[in-house]
Formats: sequence, structure tokens, C-alpha cells
Amino acid sequence: MDYRIEQVRERQGLDAKAARRYIDHVEKARTRRLMALFGSDWCDPGQYALILNIAQMSSVAAENLIVQAANLMDYQATAESRQALGDLALTSKVQAHLLTDPRLRDVNTSVQAKQGEVTLAGLLPQSVSEYEVRRMVEGIPGVKNVMSDFVSISRVLRSGSGRQL
Repeated sequence: MDYRIEQVRERQGLDAKAARRYIDHVEKARTRRLMALFGSDWCDPGQYALILNIAQMSSVAAENLIVQAANLMDYQATAESRQALGDLALTSKVQAHLLTDPRLRDVNTSVQAKQGEVTLAGLLPQSVSEYEVRRMVEGIPGVKNVMSDFVSISRVLRSGSGRQL
């Protein structure tokens, strides 16, 4: 942590206490974002294949270790890993596209893509129909089919209990 604080102090021109607060703020924001997007905790070392403490080695040594690890058979791409990466990329592309519509910007929409099949779910505001959202997503390159399970916010409000009618 001392190394990180020193790096932030130099880059941001902060004292040690402010640098620590800055690091804490950035970590909380990253944690929320990555948990929302991927459902994983970036602080969990089990999420990583290789962890380097760059405070204890030169950048050249770190570079050499990364290159050597990347060349190991254990880290070569497989058909499954390529498909998982493609699914993740399409999921991200759909999420980003939905965020470009101001009516959907503040809507929590679940997006899942698998081999071109996109599943959407969540609450929709009155200003946009499920049909419109499906049409938007169908136009994205790589999307083969769209399935959706949306609930209109107005339906939830009319029910009074938060349950669907």
C-alpha cells in the first residue's frame, strides 16, 4: 500500500492522507462497477492467473515474467475461451448501445449474450417499449436473436406491491 500511496502522491500532488482517501475512493468505485458488470470482485486474487508486486521488481523484470507466462501452454486461447470472450464483448457492446439512448441511461437492464443470442431483462420506463429495445439490439452486429423479459415501471407502480400484474 505504501508504494501505491507514493505513486498517487507523485501523480496527483496529494499528501499521504489525501492519497489514501483517493485510493479508497477509486477502489470502491471499481468494486461497484465490476460487480455490476461482471458479478466478480476485482480484489479477489483467485480471479487472476498472475499477480506481480511491481514495488519489488523492475518494469523490465515484470515485462519478462508476463511474456514468459503468456507463452506457456496453460495460457493459450481455447475455443471455449475465445467464445467466452466473444460473448463478453457482445454483452458489453449491447450494454453500451443501450446506454446511448437517454431514455435507457438510468435503467438497470440485465444483458447476457451467448453465441449471438442476447437475453435482456429489467424494468422499462413508460417512454420506451420492449419492442423498441428489442429492435435496437437486433441491429447490433453479432446479434443473431433477442429474447427479453422486461416489466414496465408503470405496471409495477399500478400493482402497488412491486409485483407484476
